[in-house]
Amino acid sequence: MANNRIVKIAQNRIYITPNYYFILEETNLPSTNFSFKGTADFFWEIEITAFNKEAKELTAKVIDYEPKDIISFYEQQSKSHFDRLLFKSFDWPKLEPFLSLYRKSDLKYLIEN
Repeated sequence: MANNRIVKIAQNRIYITPNYYFILEETNLPSTNFSFKGTADFFWEIEITAFNKEAKELTAKVIDYEPKDIISFYEQQSKSHFDRLLFKSFDWPKLEPFLSLYRKSDLKYLIEN
């Protein structure tokens, strides 16, 4: 699990530690006409697939949309500063339930099925 992390999604922010987060504009998700459901925080397990030190970009893929063990999130620390979080691809049937506002056509480049 060395390259895996638990992230928390809350108020359209993606937290990689309890105090370090990305807003939508700092990701490759649409920043307009897009919103996560805001009724409760939720967690994903991601696999970090690349880190571009020059661009300070972290690339990740969601591998579990409903992880059972989220305790490690509260102990995670960031070893480096990132300016952007880029997602590789999403499993649409698993992603859609987490969204409240979206246009699927705006996400087409990120959906694998």
